[in-house]
Formats: sequence, C-alpha cells, structure tokens
Amino acid sequence: MKKLLLILLSAVALLLVSCSDECLVHPYNNYREKCNTRIVSIEKFNSHFTLVKGGDGVIDSKLDSTYNIGMFKFPENESYSGSFPNDINFESSKTTSIAKMFFNNGNNYVLVEDILPSNDDMPGDILVKDVLINPAGANSAILRINGFIVPLNLELHTEDSQIFCDFVRDNRVLINQAIRSLSLVDSNFYGRNLSSSVSFDYSTLNIKVFTKNNELVGDVNSADIPKPTNIELQNFMKMLSEKSAVDFPVKSGELFGYVTKSGIRFVFLVSEIRKSSIHPYRERVSIIFQEIR
Repeated sequence: MKKLLLILLSAVALLLVSCSDECLVHPYNNYREKCNTRIVSIEKFNSHFTLVKGGDGVIDSKLDSTYNIGMFKFPENESYSGSFPNDINFESSKTTSIAKMFFNNGNNYVLVEDILPSNDDMPGDILVKDVLINPAGANSAILRINGFIVPLNLELHTEDSQIFCDFVRDNRVLINQAIRSLSLVDSNFYGRNLSSSVSFDYSTLNIKVFTKNNELVGDVNSADIPKPTNIELQNFMKMLSEKSAVDFPVKSGELFGYVTKSGIRFVFLVSEIRKSSIHPYRERVSIIFQEIR
C-alpha cells in the first residue's frame, strides 16, 4: 500500500513539474496579439552641394547643411521597421538622369536631368519633396511615392502607438475594404488616383547635348552643334513620356492605405510635419504605420 501511495505521489509531482512552464500560458488563452506599430521620420530630400577649391588646389565638395539623398522604404516583414536607402545616382551629382540617349554613332548623347528621382527610379517608397510650414495653421508636406496609395478619409491626431493601434482595430473593416478595393493598375500607380495629385511633364525640361566624354556642348535647340535626327528625337521623347513625376500634398492627422510594389499592405498615419528648432532646421515628416493582413 505504501509502495502504491509513493508511486501516486511521484506521478502527481511529475505532472506538476511538467506543467509548470505551460501552466503560465493558460490565463492568456484569450490574449489578443499586440499591435506591431512602428514610427519613422523622413527628412526632406536635398541633393545640393557645391564644389570648393581649397588652398592646396584640391577641389572638394561642400554639402548643404540639410543634405539628404535618402527616403523611406517599408519593411518586407515584421522583423524590421523599414529602411532609408540613399539614391546612389546623387552620390556624385546634384541631379539624376531622367532619360539619356546616344546618337551620332555614339559620339554624342542627349540628356534630361532633374533634382529629384522620378517615381519609377526611387529606391524607396516615400520621398519628402517639400515641407510647408504654416505659422497660422497646420503644416503640410509634398510626397512622392513608388507604390499604390488610397486616402482612408479618416482623421487621427496622435503620436501614441496604442491609440493608433486601437484606432486601426476599431476601423479595420473600413481600412481593409479601402485597401483591397484599390486596383493595382498603372492609372492608380504613384497616387495618380488622388484628386490632389499633380503630375509633371518631363518633356518641358531642357534637353542637353553632350559629347561622349561628358562635355556639355549646348541644348538641343542650340545652333551649330550635333543634333539627333527627328526619329531619334521622337524616340527620346517617348522615353521621357514613360517616366513619371507624380506628387501629392498631405497634412498631419491624415491616414492612408499603401500597397508596395511587392504587394504588402500597410496603413499609415501622418503623425507630424515639422521643422527643427535648431540649426540647420531640418524639415521632416513622421508617420506611424503597421502592416494590414
């Protein structure tokens, strides 16, 4: 009898020991997974620098105090908060090539360049083109994107992660419907679907003519320089027409649904638009976001 009792007590003890780790989970069976919200600040894009000749005769570059050739890229999974890739086309130049074409047996080329990358050429998802500070009211900003976006017609003024999380939960049906109803077609790409978006025509920019050694000889309308044939020029204009420059304004408190090129869906809030109070008074847009599944 004593032997049986000892066996029973040992079995109970073993059960308690084996349960110890697992039992801690039981009170949380109805636990709702916490939101994985993230917040980032995106600085205004500025690729400007000047070349300065030093006393030793060496030419050096002097960056603008607010120099920034980065933008924001949404993360591919929830292990990351996104990244801020630089546009390497601006690493040694204040401008980037929008379209380039050689002619005259490769001895010359025509070029159209700009101080911002086209939507197509952006290495990230969101570029801050401009920040508009309004002392009398709400600040605003101009964004350029490389994905699909839809306004949610909702408003929220907070930088509190939990408030944002609860708001998204409370409005999940509306948010999901808005994002899933967005057709991922060219006519909606880059925010063309937004009533406030503004498109820029690259064909209005000056077409420059260079030698194959990158020496500027004039623009395409200059006299006495090599020029492309009419057919070559038509092909070049077609190249320009295939590049997009689409921008749109945002204000603090606005919410948007966003779909990346790879098809990942996010909701983001423009939580703050501001200019730093200390030199060099950098301008930035902050967003709170989370993935929508």
